[in-house]
Amino acid sequence: MTLLDGYAAVVTGAATPLGAATALELARCGARVALADRERPEETADRITRAGGTAHALAYESGDQESTAALLDTAAQLLGGVDLVVTGAFGPAGGDPVWDAVFGERVRGTWLVLAAARPHLARSPRGNAVVLTPGSAWRGEPGALPEVSAAGGLLGLVRAVAREVGDDGTRVNLVGFDEDTADAGQRCLKGDSAPADVAAAVALLASPRAGFVTGQTLLANGGSHFN
Repeated sequence: MTLLDGYAAVVTGAATPLGAATALELARCGARVALADRERPEETADRITRAGGTAHALAYESGDQESTAALLDTAAQLLGGVDLVVTGAFGPAGGDPVWDAVFGERVRGTWLVLAAARPHLARSPRGNAVVLTPGSAWRGEPGALPEVSAAGGLLGLVRAVAREVGDDGTRVNLVGFDEDTADAGQRCLKGDSAPADVAAAVALLASPRAGFVTGQTLLANGGSHFN
């Protein structure tokens, strides 16, 4: 039996390199996967199906409540339920103004996914969610106040939601990762950080092996900074 054998998983932000790597890893671990982004992530879904897995490419508008709810309902119909949600819509960065855009996409968009997923996850005996965020909230980063603040907002969101859904039997955790701009020289472990490294951490945290872990943060960053 594989790590996520029989799981039905939804991955948002699946058109990004990290989102695609996460969907591929979940499928490799035995999950059926619905991949979602503004444009259907057809290429990654095709890779999964060619390898013998089950995948559906879906389009939705991150930050839009109706679109997000429709995404979770459609995924549940296609997959026969939802056991796992991985949120990874990182939104715009840079430019001016950015505060509303960054918080709307990263914090509110993540909350909308978690809220829409809640009834589906509550029906699963292994329901859980993993939120992905850049590690800037732990490191601090000059010139990126909206992005750093949004990462901190996601940390608080995960902890609060974990309290709210605990009675459902649902777990919620966060995985932090290094952006490409992170100083690799600060890492305890040398070498490049790959999306597959983060995806493997997501799969482990989502699996039954972490079945009593909720409201926690796992930094998959090679030790560039600590939690």
